[in-house]
Amino acid sequence: ESQERGFHLTHMLTTCKKGNDALEVYVAKFKAICDDLAAIGKPVGDKEKAFWLLQGLGKGYEPFVMAMLKPPVPSYKELVSLLQSLEVRTNFSILIPRPKLPSILNVKAKTDLGVPTIPHEGEDDTTEEDVEGDTTLIPLMEE
Repeated sequence: ESQERGFHLTHMLTTCKKGNDALEVYVAKFKAICDDLAAIGKPVGDKEKAFWLLQGLGKGYEPFVMAMLKPPVPSYKELVSLLQSLEVRTNFSILIPRPKLPSILNVKAKTDLGVPTIPHEGEDDTTEEDVEGDTTLIPLMEE
């Protein structure tokens, strides 16, 4: 029974995924599996814990995972701390309003009207026959 439980827990550890869980929920779930393995006499090594925790994060964490897998790989405890810092920074940057940056719109000069027109977003019904002369770039401020 203990061997079967060990196999089951090892499988759970190696297939544990963050998915849509909050980071703290994922880490707690992962830690519980590691604790259960230790309780039956099959503790998971520190580097293995770090590796499997990283593997379960998913595509959104790919740059972080790649950086963490380069030697020297951090300890499990360091990794959890780095993940928490990353999460705080990511959540913090979402809350901070970003400065308004100029955007460049392609304005086509229509000679028949003598006035440049700006196509609506996602719409450009201007044909080659409609456009004569230069295409001008005008910087505008986003609202």
